Amino acid sequence: MEKFKKVNTGFWRDPVVRDMDWEEKYFYLYLLTNPQATQDGIYQVSIEQIAEKTLLSIETVQALISRFSERFKLITYNPETCEILVKNEGEYFHDED
Repeated sequence: MEKFKKVNTGFWRDPVVRDMDWEEKYFYLYLLTNPQATQDGIYQVSIEQIAEKTLLSIETVQALISRFSERFKLITYNPETCEILVKNEGEYFHDED
């Protein structure tokens, strides 16, 4: 059974999101809605998986992970375990059964 999430339209009004370019917004939406994403925002996903699913290059995904970790402070990524923590996961998305 597929899992569905409702996107809160407030996502687009958030000052941090408003200042993102299209690639950053796309990447953030992927982090929040991909099949591995969990309600607590902690899950395993490799850089290669992200690149394959988003059609972004591995180099672009690495740069985005760095930006989201250091500049936006929205994620923490462990490259050894491929675990990601999306810090504001529950703020804009609500699960629906």
